[in-house]
Amino acid sequence: MKEISIDSKKVQILGMLISVPIVLLFLFVFYLTWNEIFAANMKVVKQTLQFFDNKKLNVLLILLVPNLIICVGILVHEIIHGIFMALFSKKGWQSVKFGFIKKYVMPFANCIEPLESKKMLVVALAPFLFWDYCLQSMDFFIII
Repeated sequence: MKEISIDSKKVQILGMLISVPIVLLFLFVFYLTWNEIFAANMKVVKQTLQFFDNKKLNVLLILLVPNLIICVGILVHEIIHGIFMALFSKKGWQSVKFGFIKKYVMPFANCIEPLESKKMLVVALAPFLFWDYCLQSMDFFIII
């Protein structure tokens, strides 16, 4: 079996090149769809985000909370990869290693034992499938 690996720097660059246009597209669609409603309710939105009397503390909170959510989301994302790596590897959790590359500010999950390409595809798609399932489950309970 041929081993394939990708350089961490290339992964970050490709991730940015792929995600930036997608985010811009979603923001554009959001703007076209919700601009009038959002502008009309801007005062309510501002009041909702005011947790403290201190304006600087509110700004700090508004900047900090989304970044914290993103960091936790990234860690959960890597754990999901690790869970599926452990499921598909012969040695289970002994084959899965988690780490952090300081130079690229990048957490990672790594399987030290080679996996078949179909299993690796499932590992790669696992976070997407997991969150998709969670969101569909929430939608199901909201409808009921």
